[in-house]
Amino acid sequence: MRSAVTAVGLDGVVTVTDPLDVSVFCPDRLIADTVEHILRNAGRHRRDAGPQQFRISLDRRDADTVQFSVANTGSQPRERPGHGLDELDRSLRPFGGSLSTAALSDAPWTFQTSVSLQIWRGA
Repeated sequence: MRSAVTAVGLDGVVTVTDPLDVSVFCPDRLIADTVEHILRNAGRHRRDAGPQQFRISLDRRDADTVQFSVANTGSQPRERPGHGLDELDRSLRPFGGSLSTAALSDAPWTFQTSVSLQIWRGA
């Protein structure tokens, strides 16, 4: 996940909390593309030119699922996800994954994108 943050050029403004040591049933490149898209998308939907912060949290949802969430400040939430996020959701589904979005009222955080993935149990 750190490489995706670096690729977007946001090293100084992204905080990754609660690292988990799990493998998921999803190609690494798809995970990196998903994180990069989410971070770039937040920048495209900024409501002003002020500084923007990101918080990536990792949680074990249950025995079979891990979720990472990207919360950000300064975005203008839309009523429904755009085409790019819909496409990412479709790309994650063959691997048991899903993507969801939510407007936040937990200041200063304004928007969150969450991705759920199946934990890899081996062949």
